[in-house]
Amino acid sequence: MIPASAGGIVFHVTDGGLHGLEAAPDSHFGAYNTPFIVTACGASSAAVAANYEWSDGQTGGFLPNKEELPLLYAQKDVVRGFANGPYWSSSKYGSRNAWLQSFNLDYQFLGNKDGAFRVCVVRAF
Repeated sequence: MIPASAGGIVFHVTDGGLHGLEAAPDSHFGAYNTPFIVTACGASSAAVAANYEWSDGQTGGFLPNKEELPLLYAQKDVVRGFANGPYWSSSKYGSRNAWLQSFNLDYQFLGNKDGAFRVCVVRAF
C-alpha cells in the first residue's frame, strides 16, 4: 500500500519513504523541464502544472518525464481519475515532438507538441 500524503496521492517512494512523487488528486493532474517548457511555450500544459494549487495550500508542480510516467501508470488504480488515452510527458524529442504515455495501454509514443492531450501534475517530496 502506498501511503497518503498531505496534498496529493503518493505513487512512488524512494529512500525508505523519505522521498518520492505524488500526483494531484484530480484528473487535471511537469520538475526540471517545466520551467523551460513554460518559457518556450507560454501558457501551456507545463504552465498549468507550474501553477497548480494543491489541497495543502502549496502551489507548483511539474509534468512527469518519460521515466516517471510509467511509474504513475503502474499506480493508476491507486491514484485514480485517469481517462483512457495519452498524457504528456515533459520529455521532448527534437524540436517538434514530445513523449506521451498511453493510459489505456501501457506504452509510450511521440506526439507533435501542438497536439491537445491530457496532463498529470506531480510534485516531488
